[in-house]
Amino acid sequence: MRQVPTLLASIFLVSTFLSQSTLIPGFVGYGLSSAVLVVIALSLIKNRRLRYKLDKKTQLFYLVISTMFVFNLFRYPSLSRFLRALTFISVTYFVLFILPQAATWRPVWYWFSVATAILTVVSVPTLFVDSIGIGPFQIRAWHTTTSLPIVDFNTFSGIFINPNTLGQTSAIAALSSLQFIREGDRRSMGLFGVNASAVALSGSRVGAAILVICTGLFVVHELSGRRWLAIMTVTGMMSALVGVLMFFNVLPVDLPIDLTGRKELWTATIRAVIDSPLGYGPGILGEVLSRYVEAGGAKNPHNAYLKVLLSGGILAGFAHVCIYLISIRRAIWSVTQTDGVSVYILLTATMIIGLFNGSSIFGLSAVSAMSALILGYALQMRITPPSSTSFDSQIGDRSRS
Repeated sequence: MRQVPTLLASIFLVSTFLSQSTLIPGFVGYGLSSAVLVVIALSLIKNRRLRYKLDKKTQLFYLVISTMFVFNLFRYPSLSRFLRALTFISVTYFVLFILPQAATWRPVWYWFSVATAILTVVSVPTLFVDSIGIGPFQIRAWHTTTSLPIVDFNTFSGIFINPNTLGQTSAIAALSSLQFIREGDRRSMGLFGVNASAVALSGSRVGAAILVICTGLFVVHELSGRRWLAIMTVTGMMSALVGVLMFFNVLPVDLPIDLTGRKELWTATIRAVIDSPLGYGPGILGEVLSRYVEAGGAKNPHNAYLKVLLSGGILAGFAHVCIYLISIRRAIWSVTQTDGVSVYILLTATMIIGLFNGSSIFGLSAVSAMSALILGYALQMRITPPSSTSFDSQIGDRSRS
């Protein structure tokens, strides 16, 4: 009974690639992703499996975010923005709260890793040629090149318009293979190698960072257990907080890091929120930021947390962070469960991506869909008492049913 939604969940994740690919127009990709979700919903309704059970606090925080989004739509009315926002709110609710309870974790992410590796291999010729394809369906190379002593090649973007998207999705795909490698699956070692190679060839700093950091966390857990993983998690979160304070000059230390214009965008976002603490609503963030950025032309803050803050104001931003805090708490105390450590490292990866990518859990882009679905699985995890050494989670139980 669970095989159909599980397969469709994998197809949905891969379909979100198309809206950011060179193969088809973006709106067609969004339409296909939406169609897959409709099919999943109809399948669940037909089999009477459209149900969910979730912590009331999490749903309350989601309601706060949604309410602030809708509230701002009335402040700055636009029919197109209203329809788009309601679609994203509904889609995200389904992906976040319902789909994780219908689709089994392990096969979803295994086949996601397989599909990502296959698309990577198919796209390899674009390292050396400008495009490949049949008729109107073309995979085009990125416009910059990388030079080595022996050969020059195009910066690898796979099927995507931007190599950063490839780097981040491939990093998630590689990390999802780790649990299978631990179990001795040789095919997953190959999948990890292919997807990790895509990260390296894309030149994505965020993709490389999450691959190294989260693989390291996986090794820490395997060697030292949950206690040291929890210590590393708290240390990482505190380091991120200190980095933010240094970034905004709250601490008198200058960060020697090139963030490719993000400092100006993030500063502009904070100034915009100070001017309107209730936010501005989704769909006009570029217009809002252009008032505060000298060069203009900004589309979003390039930070998922600041994007929600700018869209829904302080209340929505606070609720968004609270949902992640609940999820990371559940994930860290569930690593002894079946698939628990995999859920934890993928959640950590998407949280790091959110620091530098403007795709929040609200949307149908590849990063948005991955982030929402992984967050949804983490929110389902059952907290294991510290004295326990081995428990099967609800997600793990489903993989055997």
